Amino acid sequence: MGNYFYIYKKLTEEEKNDLWKAIENNLISDLFQKVNKLNDEKICFGELDKNQQFLFYHNKFKYYSPTKESINNFLSDPNKIIIDSQNKVYTPEEIWKIVDDNADKMNNQQIIEQKATEYEIASYLADEATMILAKPIVQYSPRFCEFYNDGLRFYSMI
Repeated sequence: MGNYFYIYKKLTEEEKNDLWKAIENNLISDLFQKVNKLNDEKICFGELDKNQQFLFYHNKFKYYSPTKESINNFLSDPNKIIIDSQNKVYTPEEIWKIVDDNADKMNNQQIIEQKATEYEIASYLADEATMILAKPIVQYSPRFCEFYNDGLRFYSMI
């Protein structure tokens, strides 16, 4: 399972005050509603899996176009904050370092090919007596689309 990266809107002073009022007045259900609303507004913009290139989610290009400049503008918005699925906060520079540090790792097609090879070897060893080499049933989902632009890897659900 990968580490997901999100953009959250920074809280305004009014939103902070509303949350504090709910806490001070012990309005638990109101507090949960407000926090859930903030959480629903987060945008998942990418994922990093072990031994893979960083994968940007294009989100139907609603927030940025598939270029470094556009993504950098999106990540650098001073009214937003970058947080991963482990609740670590990042700067845009740290995100680009992660992207660069993982640029030479595998993409989805290479992963599928590696798994297919591992499956063939395991099947061959399991059936060595009959010398049957099973062919893997591995293919892209018809709803999956991985593409590259501006040296970046993108993911799309069609």
